[in-house]
Amino acid sequence: MRQPKWTLDEVILAVNAYFEIGDVRKITLDNPLVIELSKLLRALSIHKNTDAIFRNVAGVQMILKNIATLDKNAEYHLGSATKLQKKVYSYYVGNKLYLKELANAIRTCLPLPFDYYEPIDFDNFMAGNLLYLYHLYIENKSRAATMLKEEFYNRRKSRCASCSIDLSVLYGEKGYKLLEQHYTEKIINYHNGMNILPGRFVAICPTCHKLAHTSPDLFQTINLKNAVKAGGGYHVQL
Repeated sequence: MRQPKWTLDEVILAVNAYFEIGDVRKITLDNPLVIELSKLLRALSIHKNTDAIFRNVAGVQMILKNIATLDKNAEYHLGSATKLQKKVYSYYVGNKLYLKELANAIRTCLPLPFDYYEPIDFDNFMAGNLLYLYHLYIENKSRAATMLKEEFYNRRKSRCASCSIDLSVLYGEKGYKLLEQHYTEKIINYHNGMNILPGRFVAICPTCHKLAHTSPDLFQTINLKNAVKAGGGYHVQL
């Protein structure tokens, strides 16, 4: 069976594993980090049809050596990295600690409390699809979100907490129904069974919500407000 293409989540975990190993010479079949990565990748719910060689230790070892070709300090280089591997490596090489926290969040979110799917609005969200899906789950399916939605409606609140536009001015008395719930907890703190705090929800307009979902940097309200002021071009250093 042809092996499925590596996803962003898998590459995030692999690049983090390479940073933790730290030396291309230590990427061996008996390295506990290589073995652990193989087990973790096989436990993800991303790919439905897998076989005995799916993300096995030998295959993971090869991928890690390909990623090592991006390391200028590596003693030797074998193989070549993919575009996605280059993208993730260059994005996180300057902040390995954040990447480690991100990889841990992906690991501790398992098993997912929902079926995996590919959201139509997922585009270059550099924290990976699994955590993005978890975020959508919190905002739309969690008990706290359901209760707060009714509360928002009862309060008839219509002003966006990010851009301060009052939707009732633009759309009349139904404007308050157009506000959406956004969860502002840092994505690196996500884990299965996490306590979803009502106080971390804010009501924002659909445009600001779409902007917030372009990067985990923008999950926090203050960063999102700054991005809105800068016309969406604001970027927070991780």
